[in-house]
Amino acid sequence: VMGLSVSQGHVACCHNDKVTIYHINTGVLVKTVQSHSDAIESVQLDYGNGTRNSSATLVTCSKDKAIHYWELDKDVLHKLEGHKDTVHRVVCTSTRVISVSADCTLRIWKFAAPNNPSIRRK
Repeated sequence: VMGLSVSQGHVACCHNDKVTIYHINTGVLVKTVQSHSDAIESVQLDYGNGTRNSSATLVTCSKDKAIHYWELDKDVLHKLEGHKDTVHRVVCTSTRVISVSADCTLRIWKFAAPNNPSIRRK
């Protein structure tokens, strides 16, 4: 396991190029996500504020030089590309994805509009 993230009673862990999400209290597998072509370095899970209208997101980064931003409720994937080497760490706020890479860069990816995950590199 390379990365671990906890949110609203769920835990996401990554191993190789796959992320598994479990419900903490029951241990039940909620979802498996596999989209990278190489090992995942970091993961961030966000189940929002736990209400029915909040959206669940998952952000991963990988040795394949990419960041993947999942809208889990809609099963929609956004691929963020621009780093020239392994992306080691990624964090997500309500308006941005921030990544650092072995290419010695920090990139800030900004959502195009509030509540719109179309992302552009800043």
